[in-house]
Amino acid sequence: MDDKNHWRLVMKKVLCTLTAVATIALFSAPLQAEQVSVKAVHDAAAQFPQSALRRESSGTVTVEFSLAGDGRATAVDVVNSSGSSNFDHAAVRAVKRSQFVAEGGDLASARIQRTYHFAFAGEVMVDQLAVASN
Repeated sequence: MDDKNHWRLVMKKVLCTLTAVATIALFSAPLQAEQVSVKAVHDAAAQFPQSALRRESSGTVTVEFSLAGDGRATAVDVVNSSGSSNFDHAAVRAVKRSQFVAEGGDLASARIQRTYHFAFAGEVMVDQLAVASN
């Protein structure tokens, strides 16, 4: 076998191996969940902490939670802290006092995210609800 044919055979084996690895990776990747739509039925406002008002502090908190059968948030976790436990606790309390309705997809395993922006003027802005990617 000459060098030219040897390299062709080597390249063919390399390409076959890469194709096999790519195919395995493609089929072993997690499948995307069906679209889940979540809306707030009762949207409790987050209370701006008084101590943060005095300090003119601001911060952003993202919480993630599951939904119980009655639409209440369960297993609430702070996934992106503001760095202030006051803001973090205010966001968690607001989610726990709210009630939601969800439809579509696998609701039992869906995790929902919501971001609260606490502005130093005492305002709280809330992002839309989003389904967390697993």
